[in-house]
Amino acid sequence: MMEAVCGGKIDRELIKAVYKTEKGQSKNQAVNYFKGQKLDYPNTETPRASKKYVKAMKKLGVSPPRYYYL
Repeated sequence: MMEAVCGGKIDRELIKAVYKTEKGQSKNQAVNYFKGQKLDYPNTETPRASKKYVKAMKKLGVSPPRYYYL
């Protein structure tokens, strides 16, 4: 949905942060939406109504920030 709304690809640093786990923490659930370094959407389990909903979303007129401060 983020790619559809923002009109661009998800930043690789953000994807790497999803895969990174700290010592003693469980796996991030967002990992299920990625295959390697790419977004796995839509996949075979995605219902037709969901695809239609995401495709019909309006794009944002502003761009997301390039740098994230943690």
